[in-house]
Amino acid sequence: MRLKVTTTVPPVHGAGPDFRVDADAVTAERAWSLAPMIAGRPRMRVGVRTGRPGEFTYPQRAERPLTAVLPSAPAAVRLADKHGCIHTLCLDLDVGGHGAHQVEADRRTLSAWLDSFGARYVTDRSPSGGHHIYVPLAIPVPYRDAWEVVRALRSIAPSLDPSVFNSVHGCIRPPGARWKHGGYQLLLGDIDEASFILSTRNAESLWLSMWSSLEQERHELGMNEPAAPEPEAVEAAAGVSTTRPFFARLEAVAREGTTEGYKSRSEARMAVLVGAARIGMRFQDVVARVEDGRWAGLASFYAKYTGTVARRRLASEWNKALRFLAANGLKQPPPTQRESHGRISYTSPAGSHAPTRGTRSHRDSILQWLAAADRQLTVHSTSSRQARSARWVARALAEAAVKSGGQNVAFGVRSLAVAAGMSHTSVATHLKWLRSLPDPPIVLDQVGRLEHADTYLLVIPDEFGSTVPPRGRRRVFALRPAFRALGHVAAEVFEAVEDGRADSAVSASSVCRMSLTAAREATDILLSYGLLARAAGRLVARPGRLPSIAEYLGAHIELRDQVDAYRLQRRAWHAYLEWLLARPLGGQLGSHGSPCREPAASSPGNALPQGQRHSGGCPQAADTAPSHRPTMGQTNRCAALPTR
Repeated sequence: MRLKVTTTVPPVHGAGPDFRVDADAVTAERAWSLAPMIAGRPRMRVGVRTGRPGEFTYPQRAERPLTAVLPSAPAAVRLADKHGCIHTLCLDLDVGGHGAHQVEADRRTLSAWLDSFGARYVTDRSPSGGHHIYVPLAIPVPYRDAWEVVRALRSIAPSLDPSVFNSVHGCIRPPGARWKHGGYQLLLGDIDEASFILSTRNAESLWLSMWSSLEQERHELGMNEPAAPEPEAVEAAAGVSTTRPFFARLEAVAREGTTEGYKSRSEARMAVLVGAARIGMRFQDVVARVEDGRWAGLASFYAKYTGTVARRRLASEWNKALRFLAANGLKQPPPTQRESHGRISYTSPAGSHAPTRGTRSHRDSILQWLAAADRQLTVHSTSSRQARSARWVARALAEAAVKSGGQNVAFGVRSLAVAAGMSHTSVATHLKWLRSLPDPPIVLDQVGRLEHADTYLLVIPDEFGSTVPPRGRRRVFALRPAFRALGHVAAEVFEAVEDGRADSAVSASSVCRMSLTAAREATDILLSYGLLARAAGRLVARPGRLPSIAEYLGAHIELRDQVDAYRLQRRAWHAYLEWLLARPLGGQLGSHGSPCREPAASSPGNALPQGQRHSGGCPQAADTAPSHRPTMGQTNRCAALPTR
């Protein structure tokens, strides 16, 4: 059904009479047909409610293919293509903080500026009073160049918002898109004329003319900006290793196209290529990341080269990077050495680390415990959200049990938080709730003190002892990195399809115990990223795409930041313990210890096969010890955990 807009939008408070827009000539649905001509790629992000009335966000997990049908929620299109270039210069005039009069004045100023170059453009208006001006370009330009132009234009248009070009993931609501408080982006002018302008584009000389005219403003902005501190210098001053921040900086250049700290784009892209070669990447690895959009920032550095010239240029500079390594006595790691680097299981490809100590029978026992715990959480939880979050904490505990090879799990809340994809405070809350359940699935076996974490015993509740593990599941792992960005609901739907327990959104809704709406939304997201596909009317999982999607969404960066933050917190905790033990009374907190008394709730008959006890034990609770003795339950739970 096509929506016909027949009313006249009332003027915004404080605006002049020429602010009145007659919407009879164009409908929101027809205006939405212009979205593909504005977008850099056929992708859009549908707004997700934040919980506040009328507030929406546009997260990456809500990204999906651009549709011809107007979405039922606010939606924004992606501006940059997979090479980090934009095809339409979008000028966003924001009414917030400036007022309708300022926005209207800036619109007229920018229109006059564009008219001076003979530019053709399209304008729309938001119900809030803001404006978007779309200037179609004949040739794509790097999004960082567009960002510089928009920032320079703020000298004549203060309400201009450059944030849409802050990264390659920038989005904008096109004409016809719904507004968060009701209404639509109203196209100003005739729909056919706007379609003609966007389809025929402007002359190639327009961009060069605009770029040259703003040379002084761009130069002043560059001179006035403070130089960004070198990450290496910052970390060295803090006494921390500089290896990881250095590569994090290179990844920011590759993903976002930032050039802070480098004299030119050429120097920045050579730094990325040398760094990639240094850690053992191959040329085809770099090409894949450039062409599929994971390294859109690096791709934008080659935007001035067309066709196969860009690939030849990239190959030439890759060879130059290899020669640079050789000249400095640094060799690229051979394939066998690259594949032998060990990392934790759910962040590494298969075969990149030694197998865990758990046997098949032990894994089967853990799977049975996990199934019983899942049933118990469903029965005793007060909300589906509480059960879902606690379920992922249980998954983290199960993964830790497989790694340790026993029934006792001595992983701290920070380690479990990394595995479950949530904060350590949330993990601590859910662990407390799990312990409080009747016939709980976990029992606090030993209280963690000093550098040792709490030790939990995994127990199968009597009521659910006959629970059978889900069909098709033979692996034990927690949240995979890609779903840090896509969400826990999407992870559950994907695993249901992957294990063969569901083949449609309807069956996934039943298997995962969620609403049909949530299952359909998760399915749409997974389909849009190619993690699910349809074959003969059934959903099929494509787990091989998980690593590339995680890198594309930046989930591995979030994971790395969380691990690094926890590493610093552990260092601070251990330093505090060393200081405390060096005090006169601190010697009474020595490393000797005795195991805590077994809690009465522990049932040997229902416990899993006996495994190794936590080797650290608990420090002796002597009467002469100071009353302020730190325990892991009284301070931040920064346990000495297996390296993640």
